[in-house]
Amino acid sequence: MQSVWLIGEGFTPDASLLGQNYLSLQGGYLIYPIAGLTKLFPTAITLIVIQAGALALSVVPLWRIGRNVAHLRTGATTSIVIVFSLYSAIHAVNIAGFHLEALALPLLLSAIYSGFVEKTWKYWICIVIALLARADLGLAIAGLGLLWLLEGKKRVAFQTVSLGLGWSTILILGIQPLYNAGHYPHVAAFTDYGTGNPFSVIWGILLNPWVFLSELFSEANFLVGVSLLAPVLFLPVVAPRYVLPALPVFALYLTADVQKGKLSEASQTIPVTAFIFLALIFALAKTGSIIVQRVNVDRAIIGALLFTSAVFFTANS
Repeated sequence: MQSVWLIGEGFTPDASLLGQNYLSLQGGYLIYPIAGLTKLFPTAITLIVIQAGALALSVVPLWRIGRNVAHLRTGATTSIVIVFSLYSAIHAVNIAGFHLEALALPLLLSAIYSGFVEKTWKYWICIVIALLARADLGLAIAGLGLLWLLEGKKRVAFQTVSLGLGWSTILILGIQPLYNAGHYPHVAAFTDYGTGNPFSVIWGILLNPWVFLSELFSEANFLVGVSLLAPVLFLPVVAPRYVLPALPVFALYLTADVQKGKLSEASQTIPVTAFIFLALIFALAKTGSIIVQRVNVDRAIIGALLFTSAVFFTANS
C-alpha cells in the first residue's frame, strides 16, 4: 500500500516499510497502472478487488481451453471451473495480501489458449503484460516455449523461450540491482549454493547438485506438491507435458530460503497452478471418449474430482 501510494503521488516507490525500492523485489512494473487507479479509489479496497477479479477471470480462458482446444463437453468443463473455484492455492493467494503476480494467472492462461488457437497478437500481448508482473515469470514463459516445441509449434516456441529467458536475465542481472544499490535480488535466499551474484549460485548448484536435489525433494516440499495435486485427484500426472513448463521456476521457489508457511509462499504457486489446470483439462480429455466432436468424460471421475476438491476446500477453510 505504501509503494502504491508513493507511485500515485508521483514519487519513486522507495518504501520505508519494505526497506528498499518496490521494483527491486520482483521488477513488477505493472504496479504503475494499478497505482493510477488508487488515486481514484481507496487503496486497500482497490488492490483487493483487482486481485480477486484477476483470479476470477482465470475461469474464462480455462473454459475456452476445455471447450475449444480439448473439446470437452459442457459438464466436464463446468466441473473444471468449479474445481478451480474451490482450489485451495487460489484462495491462499487471495487472502495472503496483495501480490502483483496474481494478475499474471489469467494472462498466462489466456496466452496458452491464444497459442493453441493461433491468435498471435493476443498471445504476445498477454505474454508481455504477464512479464510486467514479475521478473522471474520469464522462466515460466520460457517453459511455455518448450511446451510449444513439444506441440510442434517451433517458430513460436523459440520466440517464446528467447523472450522469457531474455526478460528474466535482463531484469534480474541488469535492472533490478539498479534499484537496490547494485545488489542482486534474492541471492540471499540461495546462500547454500553461493553468494554475491546469481552466477555464483548457479555454479554452486552445478557443483553440488545433490544438495539442491535433497532440498528440492525434502519432506516439506513433498507435502507442498501433494497439497497442489491432491485436490485435482493427481490427474495432471496423466498429462505431464502440460505441467513441465512450470517446474523449473517452481523448483527455484521450493529451494529458496524464504519465510515458510502456506500464506507466505502462496504467490509462488501461481505459475504452477496455471499449468496444473492446463494438465487437468488434457488429462480429462485423455480419460474420456470422443462422441461426435466432444470428449465424454466418465461421470465417476467427474464426481470424484468434485468431491475431492470440495473436501480439500472445506479442510483448508
